Amino acid sequence: MRTTLLGRKFTSLICLCGLCLALLSSCDDSRLYDDYHDFDDQVWPIDSVQRFTFSISDTSQKYRLYHLVRNSADYSYYNLFIKFTLEDSLHQVIQSELQEVILFDPKTGNPYGSGLGDIFSHEFPALEGFAFPHEGGFTFSVQQYMRTQALPGIQSIGLRVETVAGE
Repeated sequence: MRTTLLGRKFTSLICLCGLCLALLSSCDDSRLYDDYHDFDDQVWPIDSVQRFTFSISDTSQKYRLYHLVRNSADYSYYNLFIKFTLEDSLHQVIQSELQEVILFDPKTGNPYGSGLGDIFSHEFPALEGFAFPHEGGFTFSVQQYMRTQALPGIQSIGLRVETVAGE
């Protein structure tokens, strides 16, 4: 059963408050960048490319990059295909890949991730132990590849960049 618009806004507000509280209470020195882009009406259009821009100053360090996905229980599929592209400031492609992430158990339909109400948050590795080739600005672009013009049930998509401890 679909929630009302007011109910969705209330749920979104609760999720946002919870995220803010979690961010304030857990300072993490390894986290270099963390950002989300929300979708209007919880629908990710196929032509909507989400871009995240960040800077790297230490090329001797290894990094982990994570896809961050928030979806509602209304999402119709158990998985999500995401294509990402990592470019430097000169628009040279450093890495590009199509990845499948699993949001729900395919047999039971039970959601994975952490949840609050009917919204579930996930983090999936995009790149692990990655060494940036040079210092400077980088753009991580993300696009859905589910073969549907509008993908309902996706609330937001994000990116987290962290240093790898001990490397």
